[in-house]
Amino acid sequence: MQIAYCFIEDDVNIDGQGINFGSQYIFSTALTDNGYELTREINSNYVPNLFRRKTNNLIDNVSAIVGENGSGKTNLMNFLINGLEHSPFGNYGFMLFVDEKNNVVLLNGSIKDLSADFPLELQEFDLNYAGIYYNPIYDFQDRYRVNDTQIIDVSSNTLMYYDYYDDQFFNKGLDMIQMHKFKNVTRQVRFIISQKHAQKIRQYITLPRMIEVVFIDSEINHDGNGIDNVSYDFRPFYKMGVDLWRSEKEKIQSRQFHAFEKSARRRKNDPFAKELAYVDILLYFWKFLFYTQERNNSTLKEGHLSSLSTDDPALLQLKFEDYITRFLRDQNDIFDADSIIGFLNVLKEAFKKVNDVSENNGYISISCTPVQVERILDAYDLMTDRLSSLLYGKPPNTFLNFNWRTMSSGERAFLDLFARVDHAVGVIDRKISSSNNFRTPEFLYLFFDEGEVGFHLQWQKEYVNILMEILPRIVRLKNVERQPKMQLIFTTHSPISLSDIPRYNTVYLAKNEEGKMHVISEKDSPKYSFGANVHEIMYDAFYLKDGFTGNFSKSIIDELFQWLNGEKDNSRTLTSSYVKKVIGLVDDPILRIKLEESYAQKMGLNIEQEVLAVKIQLMQKRLAEIQSQQNDQNK
Repeated sequence: MQIAYCFIEDDVNIDGQGINFGSQYIFSTALTDNGYELTREINSNYVPNLFRRKTNNLIDNVSAIVGENGSGKTNLMNFLINGLEHSPFGNYGFMLFVDEKNNVVLLNGSIKDLSADFPLELQEFDLNYAGIYYNPIYDFQDRYRVNDTQIIDVSSNTLMYYDYYDDQFFNKGLDMIQMHKFKNVTRQVRFIISQKHAQKIRQYITLPRMIEVVFIDSEINHDGNGIDNVSYDFRPFYKMGVDLWRSEKEKIQSRQFHAFEKSARRRKNDPFAKELAYVDILLYFWKFLFYTQERNNSTLKEGHLSSLSTDDPALLQLKFEDYITRFLRDQNDIFDADSIIGFLNVLKEAFKKVNDVSENNGYISISCTPVQVERILDAYDLMTDRLSSLLYGKPPNTFLNFNWRTMSSGERAFLDLFARVDHAVGVIDRKISSSNNFRTPEFLYLFFDEGEVGFHLQWQKEYVNILMEILPRIVRLKNVERQPKMQLIFTTHSPISLSDIPRYNTVYLAKNEEGKMHVISEKDSPKYSFGANVHEIMYDAFYLKDGFTGNFSKSIIDELFQWLNGEKDNSRTLTSSYVKKVIGLVDDPILRIKLEESYAQKMGLNIEQEVLAVKIQLMQKRLAEIQSQQNDQNK
């Protein structure tokens, strides 16, 4: 069922406002002595299945919310999300839904009595739906959602918090920004590697040929402090592993020192740096393995487990990597040694082909190809899935992350949108399989709050069409009989994006004199939207004042006209040479000619001659542009 209408009684800066989202009905709410009276009429402009294409039969409806800053766009979206989360509405209002059979369902959060001149069904709180909320802007507000509800929040505010919260005690060397950066890129890498439709993304952005695989150190000390929740029998083996690491590293450093003594040129390309980094990564992994137990160790209940003995001198002769394998094999019933050793083997094979290794405080990164990363990820996911049994089903901390450096901010914004949606779909899949309270959704609501931020104008022009093409491909739930229908509701400041949305699917907001949100009525709403010229939309729908020219250039041009007309300007004194040069900067041909004409008149020049000279100059410039375009086409 799609969201068709909501009425907000009192919520932040919104009082007594009804909003239609472009269904087959137009709803209205009137306050009476007995409460609210709801009425409806047929939406004569409604086109069924407008947003369903050959490549997409899942998107039921698309609605846009536009308005100046502070008009209440985000507050309106939050109202819808809070209602779907079944948050207590108090005196906030209510929502109406319409299904394919034109039945109207009410989700009521008002304490007032409601009556309607049409059949109305009360919404139960167990309807099969889910939602995804995306907002790329981090605005430093302490606002995030708990993803235990049907709405999966992948906004920057929420992810910034949870990306750090989940791992803040695993590694205290990484701050919130670093952790969010790594995990955000990890979501992007997973999306590109795992999605069979990722080729569609490559039509718009150039993906890096190399990806940095980042290994994160944990806070556990080398001496074993901080593993109080680890089985007693395992603690001496942890310390022995650290001793073997230290001994092996000292041997490598000794060989490195002697090699440098013999040949100073080898310092430029240190062959031992890779060895040292690999041994350190093994230590990171060893600490990760024990920290996983420390978080919520189910091995404690097993008692004495190990058949190994730290007094066995043969263990001290092993390389650190072989020691880890021996320990895991000995505890195969607990750790599922095959999956863990399998990950180490894949990592070792990738490391053989690595040339670029970087060590920083708290993490080590290596550069790998996408194919190598895919293999590492597959092995890592299998390992962590097995390790989650130690945590009673919870995922272990993040030992592995990713990074890339060659993408522009716009390309990252483009990829980030779809990677976060893909991540949210994965969360929904896990909820379906693991939670008795989360039912398989038959409908999915997508809320994108200024999702096109960072996009070039061309991408803004294609924004809605891109969403229509890609979303149905990536919003594919696993193990369901039928994929859910979708409704997209997005806020935007882009007039080009708005040209793809019909007027009756667009909510126009403004602020009244008290700073409250005001929904512009159908009669007073902008007249241009679907398929309209962008200049008409900018002027009509985005409330632009004083034309399309920037205010700075407008103030300069106004200053020129004052000087040309002999008006006094007390702010500063202009010279004729300054005025002439600034006139030469004006690119609008009509305005340029008018300024040149006024200048010639003021300076006593031949007006016709000066104007003709400017026209010739402008025509020569335009002719050169046309010739350049033709030359490009003929290449």
